Amino acid sequence: MRSAADPHRPSLRRWPLLAASLALVLPAAAVADDGAGSEARGIDRACLGDTAQVERFDDVSSDVHTPAINCLGVYGITQGTGIDDGVRRYTPDGAVSRQQMASFLQRSLGHTRTSPLTDPPDDAVEVFDDHEDISEAHRLAVGQLAEAAIVEGREDGTFDPTADITRAQVASFAVRTIEAVTGNTLPRDASFDDVDGTHAANVEKLATVGVLEGTGPGTFEPWEPLTRAQMASVIARSLDYLAEVDALFGLDHTPPEGTLLGLTDLSSETLDDRDRIVFELQGDDAPAGWWARYVDEPREQGTGDLVEVAGDKVLQLDLVSMGLPFDLPEEVNERREQLDFTRVDVDGEVVVEIVNNSIFEGHKRIFIGTTDAHPFTIEQAGTDPQTVTVDVAHP
Repeated sequence: MRSAADPHRPSLRRWPLLAASLALVLPAAAVADDGAGSEARGIDRACLGDTAQVERFDDVSSDVHTPAINCLGVYGITQGTGIDDGVRRYTPDGAVSRQQMASFLQRSLGHTRTSPLTDPPDDAVEVFDDHEDISEAHRLAVGQLAEAAIVEGREDGTFDPTADITRAQVASFAVRTIEAVTGNTLPRDASFDDVDGTHAANVEKLATVGVLEGTGPGTFEPWEPLTRAQMASVIARSLDYLAEVDALFGLDHTPPEGTLLGLTDLSSETLDDRDRIVFELQGDDAPAGWWARYVDEPREQGTGDLVEVAGDKVLQLDLVSMGLPFDLPEEVNERREQLDFTRVDVDGEVVVEIVNNSIFEGHKRIFIGTTDAHPFTIEQAGTDPQTVTVDVAHP
């Protein structure tokens, strides 16, 4: 199984917005950036529920960037820098190279409703004159983003992949990404005394929407390098902006307190542009909750045992506020028991297996085996019974 950090993600050219989505949308909160009491947008729209609170790494202290780092871990945009003696590291103070930033943005685009990325170019195609200097792990991302005019090279035709990316360059990468997804030009109302030249417009656009703020009154320090912690906030805030304009897939929905449901049926079908999985739930009239993300290691709740799932990627869906046998009506419990720990082979274009696994502390865990980390949406409809529908996009 390939790592969720694998940059080889397919793109989604056009997928109509799903009108009935109940993905939770929370108001953004002001988050102070690194300098002079300036305010940046919050990340609550993109990093829903507990997404930003799940501690993913052991070397990340509690500071302004920690929720963004945790959130990117849930999205699979970062997997950290490695595990050393059982310590899972993110290296928050480390620098970000130009090629690494390309991969972070490419993975982020896997979660947008419309992606500017086309079919991957041949790895042998030399997009830049220093093609061979681009790490094989990042070569595809650099090529795709160059083709989409999101990243650009130097005047001498090189990309300079290992150079530390600067705050100004990050602004251009991020603005081009957002504008490519939305098809709209960002507003430009901010201004800085120390910003001019190639990146000035993009710096001021990104500051206007609160993704990357200044470092002091009238200053931006455009040529300072960006740390990995700061990079996480830039991407999380960019995702928040995309969520605000309904250009981001929902990952999470919190159910009303006290909801108790049972999974009574599941089915799948292949549509023109997506594979669809429908889960039927019965019990209370209140809508279900969920938490979904791609995982490297599908594990059973409670025991932590690895679960075998067909496919190259695994989309984990936790249905929230699920009742135990004594919580549910007898007829609901009977149907629920028939589905427990069942496996369903799926002859879809991208979905290959559904594994209905454990229930633990109100969470019913389901694993969806897929051919790759394809974008997905989740919707709820009805009351009792109600459905939770997972649509996984075709490449």
